[in-house]
This record gives sequence, C-alpha cells and structure tokens, in this order.
Amino acid sequence: MHAKRETEALVPARQYRPEIDGLRAIAVLSVVLFHAELTVFSGGFVGVDVFFVISGYLISRNILEDIEAKRFTLRSFYVSRFKRLLPAFLFAILLTFILGALILSPSHFLELGKTTVNATLSLSNIHFWQDADYFAIDSQYVPLLHTWSLSVEEQFYAIWPLFLLACLTYASRRVLLWLLFAIGAASLAAAVWVFDVDRTAGFYLMPFRMFEFCIGALCLWFERRKTQSVAVAESSVLLGYFAIAISVFTFDQSTPFPSYYALLPCIGTALIIVYGGARFSGAPLRTSLAVGIGLISYSLYLFHWPFLVYAKYIKFGPLTPAETSAAIALAVGVSIFSFYVVERPFRRLSLFGSAIRPTSFIIGTLSVALFAVTLGGHVWGGKGWKFRVDRPARVLLWHASFDVSSPCRAPSEALKPIGVQCLIGAPTQDNKPDVFLLGDSHVEHWIPGLDAYFAQKNLSAAWAGKSAALPFVIGRSMRTWGPGDYSYDKVFEYIRQSKPKLVVLGSRWGAYAHASRPDGAAIWYELDEPGNATPEASQKAMARAASETFKFLERIGTKVVFLGQVPLAGYDVIACLTRPKLLPFAKGDRTCNGFSADWVNSRDRLAKNLFTPLTEAHDNVTYVDIANVLCDESVCHKTRDGTVLYRDDDHLSFKGSILLTQQNLAETIDNLLE
Repeated sequence: MHAKRETEALVPARQYRPEIDGLRAIAVLSVVLFHAELTVFSGGFVGVDVFFVISGYLISRNILEDIEAKRFTLRSFYVSRFKRLLPAFLFAILLTFILGALILSPSHFLELGKTTVNATLSLSNIHFWQDADYFAIDSQYVPLLHTWSLSVEEQFYAIWPLFLLACLTYASRRVLLWLLFAIGAASLAAAVWVFDVDRTAGFYLMPFRMFEFCIGALCLWFERRKTQSVAVAESSVLLGYFAIAISVFTFDQSTPFPSYYALLPCIGTALIIVYGGARFSGAPLRTSLAVGIGLISYSLYLFHWPFLVYAKYIKFGPLTPAETSAAIALAVGVSIFSFYVVERPFRRLSLFGSAIRPTSFIIGTLSVALFAVTLGGHVWGGKGWKFRVDRPARVLLWHASFDVSSPCRAPSEALKPIGVQCLIGAPTQDNKPDVFLLGDSHVEHWIPGLDAYFAQKNLSAAWAGKSAALPFVIGRSMRTWGPGDYSYDKVFEYIRQSKPKLVVLGSRWGAYAHASRPDGAAIWYELDEPGNATPEASQKAMARAASETFKFLERIGTKVVFLGQVPLAGYDVIACLTRPKLLPFAKGDRTCNGFSADWVNSRDRLAKNLFTPLTEAHDNVTYVDIANVLCDESVCHKTRDGTVLYRDDDHLSFKGSILLTQQNLAETIDNLLE
C-alpha cells in the first residue's frame, strides 16, 4: 500500500501525445540529413540523443503507470517491446543482408556478417566499440553501423523495468527520484572522464549514455509539477527548439561527445517533452506532416543508412545531391511500407485480418532472429562468401591477405625496452641495427620491400613506432580522444649511442598538418606547452620538432630518409576491385581507376610545403615524395606493372611495398649509403 500511495501522483494518465511524434521527426530528420552529408547539419548525430531522452520518458512513464495500476509484469513489458521493435528490425536486417550479398565485396560482406550477428543479439554497440570509429571514413561502408543505438536502447530496456520495480517495491518515490539524479550524474561524470581515456567507449556503451535516459525519466516529475503559466510553457518549448538547433547546426565530428555537450540537446528535448502541449510553440510538432514522419521514424532510421551505404558502394565514391536524394526517397518509400505492412500489424498482433497469439508471435520472431544470426555467422565463418566474386578478384584477395609485417623477426631483450617491434634484413650484430625505421603504419607498410633490400645489402634494420605518434625527438602527438601513448625518447637515446648508418622517418603527415583526418576527427602535434587543434599551431610544432630531429641525427652522423605520405585514395582499393558482379546496375566501373591528383594534393600540400624546405636545409636528409612517384598531373595510380599497390585507402600492399622499394626507394638509399 505504501508504494502505491506514493506512486499515485507520480504518473499522469497515459494519453497519446502527438508532439512526441513530432519530436521524433526532428530526431530522425537530423540523423538522416547528417548522414546525407549536408554540412549545415554537421551535428545531426544528436538526433540519437533526442531519441534516448524520449525513450527514457516513455518507457519510465509506461512502466510506472502499469505498476501503479497493478498490471505490470515483466512478460507483458518484454512482449510489448518485441512487438514494437523486432518485426521492423528483422525486416531491415534481412533486406540489408540480401542486398549486401549482391553488392558488397567479401571484406565488407564479412563485416556485415559480424554486425548482423551482433545487432540481432543487441550487441552491435559493443562490437563497434571494439572495431569501428563512428566518424571514420571506412564507416561509410558499414550498412548496420546505425544499429549501435538500437543495442544501447535494448540494453537499457533489459535493466530499466527491474530497476523501477525494485525501487517502488522496496523504497519510496523520493528515493527513486534521488536515485535517478545520482545515476544520471554518475553516468555524465563517467562520460566526461572516459572521453580522454577511450572516446569510442563513451560514444557506444550504454553506461555512458544512461544520463540521457535518466533525463527523460526525470521529465515525469517536472511534467507533474510544471507551472501552468502560458508564457513559461511557450518560451520553454522555444528554448528547447533552440537548444536542439544549436546542437544540430554547430556541433561536428570534432566536438567532444557525448560528454557534457550532450546536455544541450538532451535538456532541449526535455523542455519540449514537459511543455510540448503549448498552444503556439508546440503546434508545429502536432502538424500532420511532423506526426507522419514521427510515426515512420523507427523504420526510416532503420532503412536510411543502408540505402545510403549501398548507393555509395555501387558508385564507390561520393554521391551527388541527386543520388543522395534518390537514396533517401527510396528509404522513405520502404519505411512507409514497413510501417503499414510490418510495424503496425505486428504491434496489433494482427496479420491479414487474423489475430496472432502472443506465444506464436514470440516463437516466430525469435525463429527469424535465430535465422538471421545463423546467416550472419555463416558469412562470418565463411570469410565473406568469396564464391560470389570471379577468379581474378579471388586471386587479388589472396594477395591482399599477405601481412606486411610477416617478414618481421622478434627483437632481442635488449631492443624490446626501447620500443623496437620488428627486425628485418640481415641479422643484427651486438643489438646495434644498421638502420632504424621510425613511425607509424606508414613506415610499417614498407617492411616487405625493405626486408628484401636490406638482406641483399647485408644490412640489419629495426622498426620502432606506433599508430598516431610522430617520430620526433620533441613534442607529442595529440588527438581528440587523448594524447598519443607512445614516446620515442628511449629509441632516440639508443640511436645516439649506437650511431646507425641510416634512420627512415615516416608517418601520416597530412593529417597532422591539417589538424584533422579526412573524416573530421581532430589530430595534431604540440610541443611542451599545450597547443590548440589548429593547422597553423600543429604545423608550427611539427616544423620545430622535425628540425630538432634532423639536427639531432646530423650531430651523430646519421643519414635520414624522410618518407612522404602514400597518396590517400579516398576509398578502399581492394574492396572496390573485388565487388561481385551480380546486379547489372551495380557493375559500374569495375576497374576502379586512379583517383584525382587534386584530391591527393588537397591533403598532402600542407605537409609537403612544410617539410620540403626543412629537408633541403640539411645535407644529411633526403625527402622521398611518394606522391610524385604515383601521381601524374591529373591522376594518382593504384597499380603499376599489373600490381595493385594498395591494401586499403592509404597503405601499400605486400607486393606494392616490394615493387616500389625496388623501383624507387632502393636507389635513394643506395645513394645515401655510398
């Protein structure tokens, strides 16, 4: 009786609120237009946060009302969630899978198999946390990337009714209120903290999003106690619009998110939920267009991203505005079909006029889900169903599978502590390699070619480096998700003592010169004093660090090869060349010809202009411009002498490394070592 008496005034009588569907329309359109790459909607990803707040409000309201009416059971709750979510979700999963089988290369279809399994099991957010950056370029070819947010919601649904039921059984309404504040505050604090530790965890994992659901649940208290002032109601809704608009139009991929920035769209959403019934400012949300979009918002969210991905994949390049519009229009059409033929009938447990028993519905949907998991698992285990592509593509896939680090030998116990990861060439004498390779994967991908070359010249070489860490004697590499976690101090001290004949420096210079990757994520270089993530500041720090590194090596009598960056293709070359030819309209340009030199120059020019005069100022340094090797005036080439040079969009393949070393790099090193 105690729990009932305290919850009687908590939840208003359930009634349909059209403005909630209007709010869903804002959320889904924000996401769709962001994915359509309209720059003005640079922060449209916050539409997901709007959905989370709405879910926190509606699910909490429905559970608490049912508990109050003594009709709540976990079985009825989960059956209602199954009816609401699973039919359209499984329809989208299977349609996406079928289209992927016809369109995707084995490597990308393998990823679809993995995500099909994880999405169906409500684990795709965990999968993408481990394997994918939401804003990375490669993510544009992951058809089920957007299911991460559905997994977050489903994980929330798994624990939330148990939490509310326990609170109202063993505690009071006041305790529940303070628990919501405490959980929300803890989640927000954790999201702020984890951003500098593991940005992708903060983005994908449910505990770091829990504060958004809590904000939605807290709307119940504020809704019940809101002022009846017309002015306050009208201005609150306008303020809510403004908060969401600021987020959508000013946030971008470099915004620390979710972190405390997520409070802006979440609080804006909460204001609209609480005061959305306002006569004038709430009216746009109740229009037939807004409500109609809101009704199909779930299906539209499910289908818009796969359709955009497949449109890009067929073309294997950026879409024109007309092509983007066509893909979205098709997604809208399928979403309307899904709502009327799949969502609504199964929500009512009625199909073709016949009632469906809840038990039969559960067994049926779980059987379809098991079928989807089985299909995805078969593709996962079957390496992307390579039988879908022709023999030349299978041969290319075999060549692409060669690991560039396979020639590596394990370093000695004396070299491991200084950061050496790999030994190549001739055997190392007295733990003193003749050559040091310093840098990230843009040095590592030269290992197959350099291993053969150094072995022929009876030279030993050691590679020390790590991703996102420039090989300089001063300064540090930075990124929006935290500082670089690798230092070259020990290896440079070892170089000072051992005085090798040659040091090869390489990295993804262009990203640091632009202070961003092509996907927009901030990445820059700074010295001892913290800098800011601007191209100018990063270039200044890089110039000084490079100059000090060249002087350091000059003083000990070591020659330097400074490797320019391999031209950025802008697409995964191997995936493009190994697409199946199963659909007539999807054949397109099967040769995946070279990419624009203008595109390459737009990314490389800053770094080239920065380092060319610095290298020319030091007699011991030779700058090898890889772009000059692979590009002519208009086109950069992905093949040479029948060999595919790339293994993805910006790294050399095993054979490409050997070919370019033999034809270009070897002569430069020969001249330096004479």
